[in-house]
Amino acid sequence: MRQSILKRILAGLFLAFLLLPIFTPITAEAAPDKPVVVVIDPGHGGKSNGAEYFDKKEKDINLTVAKSIKKNLEYFEGVKVYLTRTDDQDFSYKIRSNYAKTKKADYFISVHFNESAEHNQTGCEIYVQSKKDLNKKIMPIAQSVMNFMGDYGIHEGGIYTCTNAEDKDYFGILESATTDKIPAMIVEHFYMDREEYLPYFETKEALEELGRQDALAVARALKLDVATLYYGYRDMDDVEFSDPTPLKEGYVHPESAVLSVKEYEQITNRSAICTIQLRATDPKGEIAFYRLSKDGGKTFGEDTEFENAGTSEFTMTMRVGENIEFAALAFNKDHLCVRSNNLNVFDEIELDPEFSKHKMEEQLAKEAEEKARLEAEEAAKAEREALESKDGDVNDHNPSLTDTQKVVVVFGAIFGIAMAIFLLIFRNKERG
Repeated sequence: MRQSILKRILAGLFLAFLLLPIFTPITAEAAPDKPVVVVIDPGHGGKSNGAEYFDKKEKDINLTVAKSIKKNLEYFEGVKVYLTRTDDQDFSYKIRSNYAKTKKADYFISVHFNESAEHNQTGCEIYVQSKKDLNKKIMPIAQSVMNFMGDYGIHEGGIYTCTNAEDKDYFGILESATTDKIPAMIVEHFYMDREEYLPYFETKEALEELGRQDALAVARALKLDVATLYYGYRDMDDVEFSDPTPLKEGYVHPESAVLSVKEYEQITNRSAICTIQLRATDPKGEIAFYRLSKDGGKTFGEDTEFENAGTSEFTMTMRVGENIEFAALAFNKDHLCVRSNNLNVFDEIELDPEFSKHKMEEQLAKEAEEKARLEAEEAAKAEREALESKDGDVNDHNPSLTDTQKVVVVFGAIFGIAMAIFLLIFRNKERG
């Protein structure tokens, strides 16, 4: 009996197990979102070396940075990254852009480094397409890269569009991407000919770190996460950006900026009040403002207008040991800049190490001179008083007439003469 009941129970449980799927709603796992496709373009390659400084070729460091961007960006979820080249090859702008099109790229980023003829330009510059609907899509990434470069110690040069006489994008890769309707940008990370940037590309490790910064910037703009590490940007606000600055083909940077000590006055053995002058020139005569650095160009202050047609001055008390090294960025109306020389004031002026001693001796000499002058004046005054006193004694023995007495004497003499003449005439009349 018990076995029969047990069999029935087991049979019921088995039947329930078989019928469970019928009464249980089937839920399909949601399909993952389509990944964002980013194509990274290492600029130059093959016979096109790009800039060459400090035994480095731009084409090589472009490739190292691009590979690092791909590697680090793919740690994040929801993104797929491709490279237009993986070795030392050169492709036309059209081939690079078409490759991105075949991969259905959402964004195209061309990796570059810069140089200038006079080796006096600086900072990160980014160029985006002039077509509004495309640059609005790429601008969050451009601005994020610029922000990361600034935080990484590279001057934020600006984000620009540049068009030719036909109002098309001046840069070929951007024009090709525009034709293929892909939001694109060129990142000129910094000027390779500036020695202060050498630590950023001197070694492979430094270049890979630069690429990691780029990858983080892109992930920040796209608000990507690394779910396995509970790390990312998904919950952060959108990157804020402004419209890019428009430039025309043939645009030029300011020509020069020179810092110098105009004049100074030593005030102690180790300090002086210095007037420092900044003079900047621009081929178009459009110098607008400058930013000043006191740490040799590592950081720059706020925008300051020039006082007079590209010339400005400021006065500071400088003390030996403060390690202040001035540098300046001079900007034209297009916000393109030129970097000045570095200026250490104490390389330009010579302080007297015994200034205080000499100043004291000078003061004592002045005081002694003043004392001698006062003593001489007192002696002269005493001599005059002595002479006046002696003259007074002589005048007591030979008193002089007062003014009134002189008048009386004169009138008396005149009256006496008149009476004498009268008497003489009167007597002559009596005799006659």
